[in-house]
Amino acid sequence: MTSRHLIDLAQPVAILLVAVLHFTEDHEDPWAIVNCCKDLMAPGSYLVISHVTADHIAPRAARQAQAVYADASAPGVARTREQIALFFAGLDMVPPGLVNVSEWRPAHIGPPPGPAVFYAGIGRKKAPGGPGEIHPQHAGPQDEAACWQEAARQRA
Repeated sequence: MTSRHLIDLAQPVAILLVAVLHFTEDHEDPWAIVNCCKDLMAPGSYLVISHVTADHIAPRAARQAQAVYADASAPGVARTREQIALFFAGLDMVPPGLVNVSEWRPAHIGPPPGPAVFYAGIGRKKAPGGPGEIHPQHAGPQDEAACWQEAARQRA
């Protein structure tokens, strides 16, 4: 049995890309992959992303962290807040938006957190024709195979 038999993408779903996308290099175009997910999501669906960043660490520390993953089975790619925000294009951000991951439950973490090492956000796909209508390319479930083929073509 495949996920197609278990998940009805014509109904709202939540896609959780938690600590995943930073293992995808820029030349693999993770934005095209996420756009494919958004294309397949029905209106009312949510996209949850957390992603490592080097926005608030010294460049030397960022290079050292990247070197640790250089020989790993998957790379470690830190992205800026602006690059991570692009994953949510066409979606409504759920408050508090794309923020330091600890800001999602600030009352539960104790002392104030340091600078962001991970950003996290949740975006919701709007219904077509509603306020702030989404772009037609993200208007509902599309042909799954065609979507993944287009994402692969964009990565090539």
